[in-house]
Amino acid sequence: MRIIIPCETSLKVLLASFAKDDSIIPTFSYGAWSGLCSYDYIKTWNYTDGSAVDYLPWLEGFPRNGADYSNPTCAFILQEKLFNAVAYSTFICKKSASSQKPHKYCIDGWRYNYVTKSCYLITNYGSFTTLEKYCKTFKGGHLSSFTNTNELLFIDALVYNAYMSRDAFWIGLFSDDNGVTWKFTDGTSLNFNPWLDDYPIRGQSTCASAMSLDYSQEHIANDNPCSQIQLGVCKMPSFKL
Repeated sequence: MRIIIPCETSLKVLLASFAKDDSIIPTFSYGAWSGLCSYDYIKTWNYTDGSAVDYLPWLEGFPRNGADYSNPTCAFILQEKLFNAVAYSTFICKKSASSQKPHKYCIDGWRYNYVTKSCYLITNYGSFTTLEKYCKTFKGGHLSSFTNTNELLFIDALVYNAYMSRDAFWIGLFSDDNGVTWKFTDGTSLNFNPWLDDYPIRGQSTCASAMSLDYSQEHIANDNPCSQIQLGVCKMPSFKL
């Protein structure tokens, strides 16, 4: 399997390429730089190792051009999709093949995040209470919390890539004092709270949903009543199987 070519230490020199069957791609939690770049304002794309460009699974609406995108611009891999970006991130390097079986950190069907060391699962449709109870049937499980933009985008990417939908979905954020304060069901502190403008709305729902207005910007709101039937995402601690 052709995965990655040799990697240098500088983030400015991204020597990586991938093919459609590269099973390593979905394992990256927040995504990573590929070696796919454009030097002519996204007219053409080339790999830094000279590989043929014969597979471009762009996220809908990408590649993008404009004042917010530098030239050259390079492609970022997130949950098996490509988009061009300007932010810093990890990058993919080549390593020698190994016969050692990789460790398994999650139950089948769950997705592992190498940064948070947690496992995530998209639920079926249900109310906030129903899905929280379901998540708790797994050891340490709850509706998902998040601590930063990257984790929230990771959660959103799981839902979007499974259903190709930007519909709101349940996270573990709730209020037990009519919206004055908010906390996660797993006890995680709410130190990062990307509420939509003018949210949360006092006296409305005491359960929060996540939604994506743009692939690079995730938001939360308390529009939907806790009884609303929608998808959710569970989160549980990882463990080595």
